[in-house]
Amino acid sequence: MNELSLRRRHSNPISLWEDFFDDFDKNFFSPFVGSASTSNFLKTDIEETDTSYIITMDIPGMDKDSINIDYENNYLIVSGERKSESGDKDDKGNYIRQERSYGSFRRSFYCETIKPEDIKANFKNGVLTITLSKNTPEEPKAHRIAIEG
Repeated sequence: MNELSLRRRHSNPISLWEDFFDDFDKNFFSPFVGSASTSNFLKTDIEETDTSYIITMDIPGMDKDSINIDYENNYLIVSGERKSESGDKDDKGNYIRQERSYGSFRRSFYCETIKPEDIKANFKNGVLTITLSKNTPEEPKAHRIAIEG
């Protein structure tokens, strides 16, 4: 399943971050069913340090085995699924009230300037923290071109 959107490449760092944040809203699909709003799920913060970006996501009610993190074609993809559980039911086996959400989720982040081999993730108390080491861009090398003929 590949639902990546094509993104313009910018040389302006601010434009890159605008694209980065746009992906929060544009690449969220298969919302949890039920009465809960999807805008209240996967609240995400991104912090920048001198050497890395740190993505912190609230994913309450999940365990780490239900969450997947992949890096593909310069996109960091966080996905998972919360399966429905049996809960309080009336004497006919029907829910009296069900407010918890179930289903699959997916968020993707465009991350061209990172070192994919250095991505680290930690999940504790419903908070997923992903650390992405910055890739130091090489300075363009100047050289003279020989003219043939």
